[in-house]
Amino acid sequence: MTRVRHANVCIIGSGIAGGTVALELLNAGVSDVLMIEAGGPISMDDKRTWLDHALSHSDYPFKENGGVVMASATAPWPPTTPVTQNARCHVRPEDVVSVGEFPYERHVSLGQVRGRGGSTTNFGGWLYRMKPEDLRLASSVGQGVDWPISYDDLEPFYGLAEQTFQVAGNQTDDGHPPRSSAFPLPDFGYQAADSLFLQAMKDLNFSVQHHCICRNSLPINGRPQCQTVGTCFYCPIGAKFTGDQLIDRLEQKKGFLLLDHVAARRIHFPSRQDRAEWIEVIDRTTGEEFKIEANYFVICCGGIESPKLLLASACNYWPDGVGNKLDLVGGFLTNHAVCYLSGLSPAKRRDLAADLGFPTAASRHFDTTAFQRDGKFLFTHIPTTFDLSWMMSQGMRREAINAAMDEPLAFAFDAYLEQPPLRENRVSLAPGTDLFGLPKTRVSYELGQLAKQQAKFVFEKLEQIVNTMGAATVKKELSIASHHMGTCRMGETPENSVVDANLRVHGVSNLFLNSSAVFPTGGAANPTLTIGALGHRLGKHLVEEIR
Repeated sequence: MTRVRHANVCIIGSGIAGGTVALELLNAGVSDVLMIEAGGPISMDDKRTWLDHALSHSDYPFKENGGVVMASATAPWPPTTPVTQNARCHVRPEDVVSVGEFPYERHVSLGQVRGRGGSTTNFGGWLYRMKPEDLRLASSVGQGVDWPISYDDLEPFYGLAEQTFQVAGNQTDDGHPPRSSAFPLPDFGYQAADSLFLQAMKDLNFSVQHHCICRNSLPINGRPQCQTVGTCFYCPIGAKFTGDQLIDRLEQKKGFLLLDHVAARRIHFPSRQDRAEWIEVIDRTTGEEFKIEANYFVICCGGIESPKLLLASACNYWPDGVGNKLDLVGGFLTNHAVCYLSGLSPAKRRDLAADLGFPTAASRHFDTTAFQRDGKFLFTHIPTTFDLSWMMSQGMRREAINAAMDEPLAFAFDAYLEQPPLRENRVSLAPGTDLFGLPKTRVSYELGQLAKQQAKFVFEKLEQIVNTMGAATVKKELSIASHHMGTCRMGETPENSVVDANLRVHGVSNLFLNSSAVFPTGGAANPTLTIGALGHRLGKHLVEEIR
């Protein structure tokens, strides 16, 4: 290991966690920002790629759900797209050892993309703020812990993240937490297929809101308006924000360099405990090992790989892993319990065919302090996507298509339920190396009895809405998301956390961490927007420190 690269700031990971930090640094004139990424480029925004895979997936628009054939959760496209599969950027399930009631290896594989732009190159694009009470779970109901920062501390950075990620929404809707800025893009409007749901919510006096998503309702940042193609996990025209678009912007700025196919193996502390001096990396295209020295290091590798890097960096100063004197690194793995309910409404597909390929109606009525003890949750109404062009491409005759149009309209609810953190849920190192030459992953995870009890409350409320719609429940399923949180939690002291309020690893002056790993609790909202807000906040903090 002879070659050495030098940088002012080295960011490990090219997703939105690191991209937002880099954006703040570069906008403030900080130069020599080096970002490394274990994966490589992914073919994005490419019509030819999209067409090839769309035509090769003969059954792509639908999935079977307890006898109901309906659209997949956010778009008629597999959770891991053929594009990202072919780029070999997903963790293989065989590289994960899973212990517990859920097959967590699947969620590690689906929830991580190692490639230019990170995991948002393959996500649904749902972007919600956490609520003020989410940051004080212990104070509110005596569960979990409080964050060392408040919602007010994060609020302006939420606005910056919404601008960066091009979020469409409606700030006048009921259910939003306090906000000082408008959404950068207007909402898409409700679909005709939402009408029975909206009426039921009105009858029950439950609030609804337009879905908060990073799809372009208008052209923005040189990107076109959404054309509602319906394959939103892979947009052929780039009308949905993905992390590679942020990298495009960063590469136009002076003082930024991205090295892809470069994996970080260890952080080294050769002379003192409180300062990281270099990281050991490998160029996966050549097999060359080299050092990167920097004044500051920022780990942005997600809720699974971030604690693994700290654990893999054990040394004389940190015998159990960096920042791990009290066995907190990797612990408190938290996720969202997903309460899924599918049903059939009295309406016909012909009457209420969905006119978009993604959901437009959601509700945070139960995502409030009043329901925090019973189980606060955020849920989305997902109507059927009726794909006439797909039916025709499969050679279906007119009679069969007409019959399908007269079938009952299928719909589903996806509800995200906050899971109280459990210390015994843990990420650790497993023997062997994965596809990227990094240690394999061991996950021990249980949902916990409290979350299971709260899930019963969620299903009760969802079925109340179904009954008011005059619809019938077909299937109920309790599962978990791929929202890996809490494994390097934020706190005030090393006795209860891994990083401080400014995301600095306790006891190390120049090592910071940003990802959902730092969340002390998860709330009910998807974590992506909060990761971006924390990234903007950390970036501004680093600017001041460097100055």
